[in-house]
Amino acid sequence: MNEPRDLAFGLIKQQKFAEALELLPSLIESKPDNSNLHFLMGQCLRFTEKIPEAINCYIKAINISPNAPENFLALGIAYQLNENFEQAIDALKKAIELDSNYFSAYNSIGLTYRIIGNFKEALHWYSRGKEIVVNEVVDRLLKEENPDPENQINDYGEKVLYAPPEHLEKVHEHLKSDPIYAIISNNIGVCLMELGDKDSALEQFKESIEFIPDGYNYPDPYEHLESMRVEIVFLYVGVRNDEFGFYKEEWKGVKSKKNRDHGIYEGMIKNGLPSGQGTYTIPEMEKIIGEFKEGKPWNGTGYDKNGNITARFVNGEIIEQ
Repeated sequence: MNEPRDLAFGLIKQQKFAEALELLPSLIESKPDNSNLHFLMGQCLRFTEKIPEAINCYIKAINISPNAPENFLALGIAYQLNENFEQAIDALKKAIELDSNYFSAYNSIGLTYRIIGNFKEALHWYSRGKEIVVNEVVDRLLKEENPDPENQINDYGEKVLYAPPEHLEKVHEHLKSDPIYAIISNNIGVCLMELGDKDSALEQFKESIEFIPDGYNYPDPYEHLESMRVEIVFLYVGVRNDEFGFYKEEWKGVKSKKNRDHGIYEGMIKNGLPSGQGTYTIPEMEKIIGEFKEGKPWNGTGYDKNGNITARFVNGEIIEQ
């Protein structure tokens, strides 16, 4: 029995990461070629918000075990937390290259693209992840009854398992036994909502709610449905008597520095200010799409008149492109 190792593993299982960090360095010193120890060190550092140090540990684990997809998943998540988004996507794609059915990697890539405002790409990866979840359930159910079930080819040229109608109830039951399907459906709904496909988003949120496991607390799809019920309004962004603000009526008088409209906001509001999902447009110049908070772009993307990305907004901070 290896008491320090067992104690460290026990602390990690109890989520006592700071205490585990006190034991892991000596374990790594005694077994420097053990990739799992470097991986666990990285996990403890990540969960204690020491992200750059965690990244170094994951890289060491990868150098020892370059074919372990979980190492690349952990590295990708750490890069994402450190706002190294391109590196995050590269690491997560490597995880999928090593395991094409690695749901967590698909979901993490989708989240990364959502953070940087590329909702179309996020939707692609979330949709692939959702397909994998369903296929794994169908695969498991069919193999329990038939060791050589019928295969079909999906849109990506991959073999998938065909589920006859009598299996649908069992598939539904299994998908509802784990929150993953509800979560990925909600994530897809968010992307569709951001892309302006509100009808499809609505269906995804409803499906997410349908598949939330009994007793599991997951309010997100309910909140998104509620936000979609909020009336979408138009506000004119400009100045009246030299006072900047958001106005319900278009300025129709003589335009001057003190009285004119700069652009139009379409979306949700709170206390008369843009708050929630919306679009701010300056005709013939630029457009900002995403989440607004107290009248300011909060999480979203800016585009020029040709559709090129000019800026991204993350938690109220602008990131020039």
